[in-house]
Amino acid sequence: MYLVSIDLETTWLDPKFDGIIEIGMVKYDFEKKKIFEKFTSLINPWMIISEEINIITGITNKDLESAPFFSEIKDKIESFVGEDDIIIGHNVDFDLGFLREYKVDYLKTQVLDTFKLAQILFFKEKSLNLGFLCDRLWINFPNAHRALADAEGTLELFIKIIEIIKDLPKENKDILRFISGLGGKNFFMYNLLDILWIIWKDVYFEGIEKLVIDKHDNFEENFLYYDEKIDIAFLEKQEQLRKKNKFLEKRDEQEKMMKIVNQALHKSELMLIEAPTWIGKTYGYLVPSIIYSVKTWEQIFVSTNTKTLQDQIIFKDIPQIQDIFHSLDPNFKFSFTKVKWRRNYISLLLFFEFLRKDFFEEFELILAGKILFWLLETETWELDELNFYGKEFSILRNINAFDKRVLYGENDYLKQEPLYKARNSAKKSNVVIINHSLLIGEFNEEWRNILPKIKHLIIDEWHNLWNVATDSLKRTVRMDWIVNLFKSLENILMSETKQWAKDKKISKKKEEKENFIDFMIDREAMDSIMLGFWLIFDFAFKDYLVPKNNENQREILITNDLSKFNATKYKDILNVMETLEERIDNFVHYYTDIDDKIFAKIDRYLEELQDYFDILHIVFFDEKCEFIKIATALPDEWISLSVTKLDIWNFLKEQIWNELDTAILTSATFEINWDFSYFEKFFKLDGFKFFKLKSDFDYPKQMIVLIPSDLGDHRNTEERNFINSFLLDILKITLWKTLCLMTSFSSIREIFTKASLELQKEWVQILAQNVSWWKHKLIENFKMNSANSIILWTDSFWEWVDFPWEDLEYLVIYKLPFNVPTDPVFMARSSLFEDSFREFWIPNMLVKLKQWIGRLIRTKHDKWIVILLDKRVNSAWWRDYIKWAFPKGVVIRTIASWEILDEVRRFKNETGLKF
Repeated sequence: MYLVSIDLETTWLDPKFDGIIEIGMVKYDFEKKKIFEKFTSLINPWMIISEEINIITGITNKDLESAPFFSEIKDKIESFVGEDDIIIGHNVDFDLGFLREYKVDYLKTQVLDTFKLAQILFFKEKSLNLGFLCDRLWINFPNAHRALADAEGTLELFIKIIEIIKDLPKENKDILRFISGLGGKNFFMYNLLDILWIIWKDVYFEGIEKLVIDKHDNFEENFLYYDEKIDIAFLEKQEQLRKKNKFLEKRDEQEKMMKIVNQALHKSELMLIEAPTWIGKTYGYLVPSIIYSVKTWEQIFVSTNTKTLQDQIIFKDIPQIQDIFHSLDPNFKFSFTKVKWRRNYISLLLFFEFLRKDFFEEFELILAGKILFWLLETETWELDELNFYGKEFSILRNINAFDKRVLYGENDYLKQEPLYKARNSAKKSNVVIINHSLLIGEFNEEWRNILPKIKHLIIDEWHNLWNVATDSLKRTVRMDWIVNLFKSLENILMSETKQWAKDKKISKKKEEKENFIDFMIDREAMDSIMLGFWLIFDFAFKDYLVPKNNENQREILITNDLSKFNATKYKDILNVMETLEERIDNFVHYYTDIDDKIFAKIDRYLEELQDYFDILHIVFFDEKCEFIKIATALPDEWISLSVTKLDIWNFLKEQIWNELDTAILTSATFEINWDFSYFEKFFKLDGFKFFKLKSDFDYPKQMIVLIPSDLGDHRNTEERNFINSFLLDILKITLWKTLCLMTSFSSIREIFTKASLELQKEWVQILAQNVSWWKHKLIENFKMNSANSIILWTDSFWEWVDFPWEDLEYLVIYKLPFNVPTDPVFMARSSLFEDSFREFWIPNMLVKLKQWIGRLIRTKHDKWIVILLDKRVNSAWWRDYIKWAFPKGVVIRTIASWEILDEVRRFKNETGLKF
């Protein structure tokens, strides 16, 4: 038996329109454990390859000119794979899809995919890229993105996977046996276990259920600590602490922040604090919060912008604070926990229901194996620990803890449910770390709430809250979701109906059985409801999206009023909506009366169905104009319709600020034009006190801003080419330590393709977001190779990453970070202002620019050159506003582009650039 590893390089990703440019095949003797034969060839694709493919593969159009056409080597490719051979590949469906387009189809050949295997075995990895996995497993892989090298790397990876499977603990092998049993002989894992001579035995659901429960049956509950006489005058013992903890440096502004937070908590005040980067604001609000909670027996909730920041506080900041408190008083104790939104937790009830269904597709078995492997190791039960692909997301919606039944007493797994544990921990912790999405959900939802009443709230990175609120409150309906909803509904009803019929001793006669199933599963009603949705979506597509849609604009703000259409069209859509509403009501009532147990299992789907209709009703009949309505074009000709609140700031005021005893909002960015009036007016912060903390850094001596006076406009192709050439000149001088912040992926791709080949000659790599690297791999690569790396990122990635920047010294800002004018949410909100550009566009841009600049200086020894390439800095009427984004005193110089290049050279050579 031979293994045949196959890999292709192609002109791009679509087999119907793109071509193969290289093939690599390696035949391996599985018994003798040696390579038997290799084959590789360039292939003339009858088309020009892009510069990006040239950069990724190293293959040029000149290389392909003399290469054979596929037809000339087709016989060799077909004969390379024997009847009894097994094809392997990494994401091999991609390669086989291209070969099928070239009329090469290995129909009878068994196929094993290392990517699918890796999803189960390497579930902890943030990337399953071939190069990443080879690097992780110490497999020599020197020439990625060449077909033969990738085929050889895949073969080595497969051999390593075989060794790993053989050495798995019994529990993991039982999981593989279990999912293989669910899939049968057509499932690749079943055949692989057979090939590996792993002894087969039947593993039933009950064994897997017990395995998972036994791993997580114990639950250590938190304790809300209370001691009103606690004698830790922490705020007065800074010097004593610094002597005991050498990592603590004196930070006057941090101490000031602790006193401000302490005052706000004791006096139940509403407070906004601007805390510049690196004064240690997390420490500044956590320390007084912990002391206050222990002394008063009242809980403190801290909301962060992202789940990543939640983890940083839980696993880094709080443990350090524990050590500090312990150095003052070994008896001092406090409890803490983190809680995420319902959808972040797996539900054992729903996952076990999923495992008991009758039929599985291949991707469902892979997902089941991945989750079961993970459940043997996880301590958090948070689905964020895993990566999901493609269709798996449709299953996640059915197994996360969003269902009402998860916290019901009838749930046999209630005490083991992750959500139950998280909720109980939150009730009994001095400090609860949440995120903005959960915060918004808690104040907006009803039965879905999982936190105790919040009285004292600290919101970190507060400037992001309104964007998060916009997304969290967004409700979306898609036709494919409706189709999947009815599929899930029918599967549950079929399974439950069979069991119900058995329990009720319904006749075994085929005709009577089928009649009973037809009675329980109202397919006619389902079809009629789906037809109603189809008609609505067809209308939305034709009248909202198509007339305005183009290649660069996939989202449309819906502003049309149905009453403005002709009377016939208005009447038609009104009739469809009325009929659809009536059919949904009848459908829901039908199942409400059948059986409580069955209804409990389908209740969430019926609620979703009603919510989908409500969204459509808002889209077409929102007479009060309270919502932003969006139509979005999706792949495969699907569209989605979404709604979210227009006046998000009033929602925050009425639903959150007015419900709290204490609210402390903190961020590095509040001032615009060196006062708080913009945020006070814009975010309706009536009654808030404002405090600004000073930075410990000497910005005039640590940063200089250079603006070229002779660059053109990015919107003009010729002038943009000149700007790009100037940027390339900068990169050729710096060669490293350079971060370029871009406002779009198209700009990143343009610069990447222009600069990569030039910089490769200097042994410099460009790390480009969403082009050359996946984000986790990009960060890891930078940490390992910062000495020869240049980074192209967007602002969202810049805010997401947090690690020391001592290996960066140059920041190039390609364009000022204005919001995209065609963004539907931004367009809708702009309409609320009389002078939207002055009152909304510019302040938002300045806030973002301040965030960019504020993250640069990390120590008192850092020095940065900032280069702004946007012509508007010099020519626009609002150009003087730009200085508001920079710390006071920073030198801003407008000079010719050649002078900037000279300054960069001097700075690099440390020969005279003055700050």
